[in-house]
Amino acid sequence: MNITERISTSDFIAKVKIKKIWLDSKNKKFHNIEIEVLDLYKGISTKKMKIYSAQMTSCAFLTPENTTWLVFASKDKDGILSFGFCSGSQNLDKNLSSVQRKMQMLKYLKSQKISMTSKNNVAFVINSDSLKKFNGLTESKNNFALYEIVINKDLSIKSVKPIKEFQTNRINNEILEILKTKSKVYARNRESAISEEEKIIIPLFYYPKEKNDKSFISPYDL
Repeated sequence: MNITERISTSDFIAKVKIKKIWLDSKNKKFHNIEIEVLDLYKGISTKKMKIYSAQMTSCAFLTPENTTWLVFASKDKDGILSFGFCSGSQNLDKNLSSVQRKMQMLKYLKSQKISMTSKNNVAFVINSDSLKKFNGLTESKNNFALYEIVINKDLSIKSVKPIKEFQTNRINNEILEILKTKSKVYARNRESAISEEEKIIIPLFYYPKEKNDKSFISPYDL
């Protein structure tokens, strides 16, 4: 999943410190954890949840106590919150630039009270080649931009509105044109229409130059 889908489908998103961890005596596929919520981005604050830790499965993992995480968790049929390796959760102690970029966006969404939960299961796909013209761009301030896309019932794009743009003004109009004319909307259930008009939020991320690689703009959180 990309970050938009993560945010939309997660029931709980927060920066947390894992204070204690122990094996679940009732279900050996999980470990229980006691957490301290440092910053809540979505859902209701809690002190306990579960980690999916079943051995020999691709989404299982286990983390040490006293580590700090950006957690994307979901509820099961009994309302129990849990997360695993495949949930998109990341260790903040490693201080990776990709994690910091996500944190900045989550903090902005929280401060502006912007919801990324969608009503219809749609995918917004941008023609990546159209963004290559921005390779080598110097963007000194903003690591991401956000756009509000209104989708018609027939999956055509009705309108595009910037919520937060990049600092470099000369590219902002070009990006709006790309989002309007070089993008497509797909229904994940393969239907050709949705039941009602949909409004979604789409991020674009700026990646600075690294060694011999030019800077670039991408819809993906890498």
